[in-house]
Amino acid sequence: MREEVIEQAIDGINEGSWDGRIFMRPLMENISIARVWLGMPKGEGTWEEGDRFYFIFEESGQKCVGAVLDMGANDLHVFMKSEYRRRGIMSRALKRVVLPHLFEDGRQEQRATYDSPASRGLLAGVGFTLVDSSHAVMKPENCPKVEFPVQIRVELSEAEMKSLKKRIRMAAGLLRMAEEQIAFTTAEEVCEELDFLRSDVFSVADRLEDVWWKKKSP
Repeated sequence: MREEVIEQAIDGINEGSWDGRIFMRPLMENISIARVWLGMPKGEGTWEEGDRFYFIFEESGQKCVGAVLDMGANDLHVFMKSEYRRRGIMSRALKRVVLPHLFEDGRQEQRATYDSPASRGLLAGVGFTLVDSSHAVMKPENCPKVEFPVQIRVELSEAEMKSLKKRIRMAAGLLRMAEEQIAFTTAEEVCEELDFLRSDVFSVADRLEDVWWKKKSP
């Protein structure tokens, strides 16, 4: 199931069909770090966030060919499009960029699971220690140190800015809907808080556009 999801995200990048759900910035060597929302927020808590991915692009940088899904210190899921396998692309990406970046973030160890001779060989080849028939682990001292460049911030296009502005205003509208429903109930004392919050959220949309135009000014 995870492989299907990762491949769908890769195809979404290449086809442009996941716009608004994948947010990337270049890291280095044709690899971008990203947050990916596999579905809409469920409203379960403030901890909801997109899954963290590393996307691997071919040398031209135009086509995404593989990805690593960071499941935290306990696991990684890797996937490479079939036509790009057995070329060492994933091994180089893990060794030179993904694993060093994970440890740079302060991770004390990285675990991974494997279910085939190919994935076992991949993990062993990039420096993992095999601990049993399906698990491997790597410590920071077994990972090469890499000096990453200063974070590159991507520019929003005008269309992206307007789309984000609309989305923020829609969030304000949802708060207004909740406020109007609550106003007819015995919980009406929270309406004032919602009204202030809605106004603040709406103003952020205008602030976004102001900042965007200032950044565009020579």
